[in-house]
Amino acid sequence: MDINTIIKLVQSVPPDKLTDEKTLKKVIKAASKEAGKNFSDEEVEKFAKDFRNIAKGGSPLSLISALLKNGVSKNQLNDIAKKMNKK
Repeated sequence: MDINTIIKLVQSVPPDKLTDEKTLKKVIKAASKEAGKNFSDEEVEKFAKDFRNIAKGGSPLSLISALLKNGVSKNQLNDIAKKMNKK
């Protein structure tokens, strides 16, 4: 999985559009394709729900758990955290 490509994809979306349901699902599907995954509609819906929850100030732990279950390694999560802290 190329984390940099996925991060760039997410960063390319204007912040005000990340709350739009259709745009959010489109970004999740595009990110999954970049990662070599093909998420079902149910999985995309769950990721979108988790993202909305985090955006509202909820806990990111449910999203981290889902990412780990879907093949993201702890090292990749650490890389994401480092890149996010640079911004």
